[in-house]
Amino acid sequence: MKVITQLDVFAAHPGKPLVVALGNFDGVHLGHQRILDLIKLKAKEFNCEPAVITFREHPQQILHRKGKALLLTSTYQKLGLLEEAGMPFCFVLEFTEQFSMQSPEVFVKQVLVDQLHAKGVCMGFNARFGHDREGTAQTMDVLARQNGFEFLSMPAISHGEKPVSSTRIRELIYAGDLDEVRCLLGRYFSLFGTVVKGAGLGTHIGVPTANLDPHSEVFPPQGVYSVLVDVVEKEITDENSEGFEFHLNKSQEKLPGVLNFGLRPTVASSSASVQPTMEVHLMDSKAGYQGKVLDVKFIKKIRNEEKFSSVDALRDQIKRDMITAKQHIQEVLQNDASHDHLRNSSDSFSMIH
Repeated sequence: MKVITQLDVFAAHPGKPLVVALGNFDGVHLGHQRILDLIKLKAKEFNCEPAVITFREHPQQILHRKGKALLLTSTYQKLGLLEEAGMPFCFVLEFTEQFSMQSPEVFVKQVLVDQLHAKGVCMGFNARFGHDREGTAQTMDVLARQNGFEFLSMPAISHGEKPVSSTRIRELIYAGDLDEVRCLLGRYFSLFGTVVKGAGLGTHIGVPTANLDPHSEVFPPQGVYSVLVDVVEKEITDENSEGFEFHLNKSQEKLPGVLNFGLRPTVASSSASVQPTMEVHLMDSKAGYQGKVLDVKFIKKIRNEEKFSSVDALRDQIKRDMITAKQHIQEVLQNDASHDHLRNSSDSFSMIH
């Protein structure tokens, strides 16, 4: 996938016209996926290329620093999901206060028309653009007719009589409702994390763990979870003044694991940080993962974190957790709860017109 970071350089060497999806695409949930499917279809019809315009920072992180939205997906995880969805181009723009001052009319004329030569534009039902978020889907419809491109309307996708949205998914993750999150994402909730050096406490008690520095900002409640883990590596080539080629390599190992997210009360010293940590024990691997990035899929919560009377009692409980995690993961493999199966299920999803 070609990632473009400099619009002015791209505009100087335009290729095919574009059909563009505009939005944050945080989480790349089912609503986003329907938008991507639509622009791919329309791009083929118009003899154009489909492309996504998104931002390095969530606009709320610039405009509302105190109440900023925390991100479901890091930039590279989002790029990987967009690549997986078949996007050949992604514009990753820097959202600044100066950029936010553009009126909807200026943004459409200068960016979508003059620089991108868009033949079609699609945005979600609740997306906003332009100064003070003045631009709505209705605004884009009017400006499309004025500027000679087609506005592709996408109504909300609902589940349980509520629209699918990144905000709703954040709330469900905080509440620990991973089954509902999975329905709205079309896949298991996952996060990327870099394996960092820990204190070696897991190895000391006979259960070595990989300590994670998570890339995203939204986490489920503290506790112990069954997880499936892949090693991922971003591949960046052909870097130039316009951008770069991006590819996300996954190991496809799908290693079963037990993840602890919390304060580790049994083994932590009294002087330990009060910030929760995240560590995962990979059951079928003895490889070292220091410095590598893991894609951790949360399958199911096993239990709450608790303080045990001794390290031996903790070790015995972790062994029971491993048995439970293997049962959870075996159920997943037997049920074939795949990304495609979830996306193609029409029984519980509907359009809100």
